[in-house]
Amino acid sequence: MTQDTTLPPAALTTDQVPGGTSECPALVVLWSRNEPERTGEVLLIPHSVAPWIFGRGETSPGERRLALVRQRPAANQLTGPLWSLRISRVQLYLTALGAGAVEVDNAGRCPLTIDGREETRATIRPGAVLELHNELLLLCTTRPTTLPSIAEYPRHPFGQVDDHGLLGESRALWALRGAIATAAQRSAHALVLGESGTGKELVAQALHARSGRASKSLVSRNATTLPEGLLDAELFGNLRNYPNPGTLERPGLIGQANGSTLLLDEFAELPPSLQAHLLRVLDGGEYQRLGEAVSRRSDFRLVAATNRPEVISSTTCWRGSRSASRFPAWASGARTSRSWPRTCSTATPPPIRSSPGGTSTRAPCTRASRLRW
Repeated sequence: MTQDTTLPPAALTTDQVPGGTSECPALVVLWSRNEPERTGEVLLIPHSVAPWIFGRGETSPGERRLALVRQRPAANQLTGPLWSLRISRVQLYLTALGAGAVEVDNAGRCPLTIDGREETRATIRPGAVLELHNELLLLCTTRPTTLPSIAEYPRHPFGQVDDHGLLGESRALWALRGAIATAAQRSAHALVLGESGTGKELVAQALHARSGRASKSLVSRNATTLPEGLLDAELFGNLRNYPNPGTLERPGLIGQANGSTLLLDEFAELPPSLQAHLLRVLDGGEYQRLGEAVSRRSDFRLVAATNRPEVISSTTCWRGSRSASRFPAWASGARTSRSWPRTCSTATPPPIRSSPGGTSTRAPCTRASRLRW
């Protein structure tokens, strides 16, 4: 297919990218002085021997000029040219070199800083931060020419918080949204892995809100707040006056979650012996209150969250469960754990420390969830 040099790369199809790959180098807008709404927009840089132009103003006929786009699953939306008069019409020449590297030549009036050093010409790689002095901040990364389609998920204004508190437009975040939409329609229990502060609770709440159990309130408890001597009673419940006279009757978290979702945060902090007791109820929903001879049944979905995956994978509870590991990984960075009960789903929100160049589900400045640009 012949490439029309007057066509912005936003309109390129996958087969126009050399080597048949859907990945190409990209610059993502982290900040814009005069057009803050552009944060998150992407400049895709197709592989080409000749350089591409990036700067202010419209594309002239025959000009090899890049255009900023807003990437959404299966669609790229052109957003028009930059209009800041401090940025030259021919500000940067950009050439993709392969392996995500880009040759940058500053031909405009606005000074260029790369990773804190003023440059006129340099080769950059993913993770580099470019600044057009006091005008524009860009992050070098790689992006697919088009984000993959995902399961039905409510669209929200670009760059705004979605219905479930997730904020961001990266492929990692859209993959997570797609994973949530897919897993929410399943009845399988779910494991959310991630470092502290990465938004595991937001993911769990979204799973519940998009499921068929959303009509009932989510039952949520941090496992570290369960009294050590009352763990079984808190989870399974107990009869009145058992084990001691005057003991109040407890329905137990599992009983409370009947027809709903039970979120147990910091799940790995539960003693291994108690996790083993959960095996029966996880596989079939059958459990007994303390002091009660008859079995009960609870139709609940467990969403367990933890920042200690190595503890989860070694527990008897999950290793002994039938048909484990049959549900495939369904998100970037997600995996199916062999230690989980049958057809259980596992998702991993990316860590905060890699933001902005990497991934983060929660931005401290917004207290919402943000993932990799």
